[in-house]
Amino acid sequence: MIYRNKFVVINFDTNSQIAYIKWSESTLFMSDDEYIKIAQNIVKYIKKYKIKKILNDLTNFKTVLSLRFQHWAKKYFFPELNKPIKKIAIILPTDYTVVLSIKQLLEIIKINSIEIKLFDNEINATKWLNK
Repeated sequence: MIYRNKFVVINFDTNSQIAYIKWSESTLFMSDDEYIKIAQNIVKYIKKYKIKKILNDLTNFKTVLSLRFQHWAKKYFFPELNKPIKKIAIILPTDYTVVLSIKQLLEIIKINSIEIKLFDNEINATKWLNK
């Protein structure tokens, strides 16, 4: 484990070179500022461990991504990911409103240098990351 708080746990598998980001249901109570702080930590660990692939498990993610966060992510977060990251697999939550906000963010950022694919389970997401 490389990072943990009440909203998220991040593990890094040195063999597969995949960072596993798993969000908790307490994200329902997460503010934009808390999410930004976590995103900044994610960037820090990506650089520190030279991470190239991410499995972002949003199964239990409960917060709708605000427009404020989406614009911050486009301007600051994703440009930092653009350098080391090659692939991101996202396991979508079941909450339709949350899924829509995630898809909206992906439309806003449009990064061509990172392959991003959406999944409904970890097995298929991991297989794709390992290709």
